[in-house]
Amino acid sequence: MNYRKRIILFLLFISIISFAYAETVIIMQLDPPSEIAPHAYADKDGKASGIMVELLEQIAEKQGIKVIYRILPRKRAEKALSGGSIDAYATSRTYLEKHENYIWTEVIDTSHDYLYSLREDAVVFRKTEDLFGRRIGTRLGYRYKFINSFFESGKIIRDDALREYQSLLKLLRKRVDAVIVNELIYNNLVETHSNLFKNKFIRSSKAVDSADLCIAFNRKWAEFVPFFNFELDVMKKNGEFQKIIDKYK
Repeated sequence: MNYRKRIILFLLFISIISFAYAETVIIMQLDPPSEIAPHAYADKDGKASGIMVELLEQIAEKQGIKVIYRILPRKRAEKALSGGSIDAYATSRTYLEKHENYIWTEVIDTSHDYLYSLREDAVVFRKTEDLFGRRIGTRLGYRYKFINSFFESGKIIRDDALREYQSLLKLLRKRVDAVIVNELIYNNLVETHSNLFKNKFIRSSKAVDSADLCIAFNRKWAEFVPFFNFELDVMKKNGEFQKIIDKYK
């Protein structure tokens, strides 16, 4: 099929989508302010912020679709998405047990989790075996695909906290040997609590875990997701996507 025919078919496709989804609303999950995620979160004033928020709003607006939000902890978000009380959730396939139940956008960003330890007592992490026998601070409910089996076997001791902030406090008090924290969340915490955390920790040169981040949609949005992916590709090529990314990194 030549280029002109593809464009004509796509224009026909989006006109159908516009007709089908006019006057509709996407309900998107937001992390609470305490989560400090850069992708879809409520800031301290309760305002929707983040990479996925701006991206979805810009693309949905082209179809006359409004985006509204519900503030939900991540451990409740998958249940809400499955039950239909929310339509969209910024996450990764690796984070959800039943990821095949949802319609996924193309990859929007990649999340990297690193090992952080005290500067004066640094933990060298080159391979998983370097962590055997150590107590590692983790986020309650999070799964780390590359080392989860070692937590389950007890070769690495998992020490959960409700938030990354609490994990870092445990590290300062030497209650854990090291902590696993998302790079962007760590940077935000150090900036926000510089009196506590600045220059106290050292990051591993190698990431402990990584995940490709997308937006998971309830299946009723199956016709919208291809339009989203097309517009995402356009924004990546024309630089609009990079402008959004740069605001949060």
